[in-house]
Amino acid sequence: NLAWLSDDAEFLLEETTDKKLCVVSSGLNELDRVDEYAQLLNTWANRFPSLSFVFVNFGPVDENLTDVATNKKIYDFNLAIEEKLSDSWRYVDLYGYLVENGIESADGLNYSESLNTKLFAWILSQVDTEEKIEYVPIIPEGSSD
Repeated sequence: NLAWLSDDAEFLLEETTDKKLCVVSSGLNELDRVDEYAQLLNTWANRFPSLSFVFVNFGPVDENLTDVATNKKIYDFNLAIEEKLSDSWRYVDLYGYLVENGIESADGLNYSESLNTKLFAWILSQVDTEEKIEYVPIIPEGSSD
């Protein structure tokens, strides 16, 4: 959530200045806070100019299996955040990819492990970099992988 990003993730960015790439992918907990997300993420681009930043938008849910969020709300958030992020951010359209290719999810919200593995590789393929990418997961305690 936004509090974790602004506290823990930001601290980790300060501590890992040797890294070159920061990929942000978040959950659907706060779809009503797009302005605050954009503001925070844009400050990161200004504070850490040696890093390349990538935002992965939110993927769709299976509305037949979950009522956590609607695809309309997710789509609207994605449109708004893309408009609000500065040019320092590259934008990966996970939503569009999954609408085209389908999702695998037992609960309608969390994607299957095999799909997550495919998505990780696809996201990295969308990142236009020739640098070696070292994967350092920064996942809040208690969240799903």
